[in-house]
Amino acid sequence: MISAGVAAVVSIWHGLFFIAAEHAGTLSWSVQAAALTGSAAIALLIGVAGGISAARQAGRWRPGAD
Repeated sequence: MISAGVAAVVSIWHGLFFIAAEHAGTLSWSVQAAALTGSAAIALLIGVAGGISAARQAGRWRPGAD
C-alpha cells in the first residue's frame, strides 16, 4: 500500500513537471486515481492471500535441521 502511494506521488510529480516544462498537455486525474485504486487493491489482495497462507502453514510448521 505504501509503494502504491509513493508511485502515485512520483507519477503525478513527473507528469506535472513535464507538463510545466513543455507548457503543453494535461494530467488525467481520473487515470491517476484508477491506477492508485487498482494498485492498492492488488496490494491488499496479495497481503490477504499471504496472511491466509501463513496462517495455514503455521499450524503444521515444525523446525527442521536444527
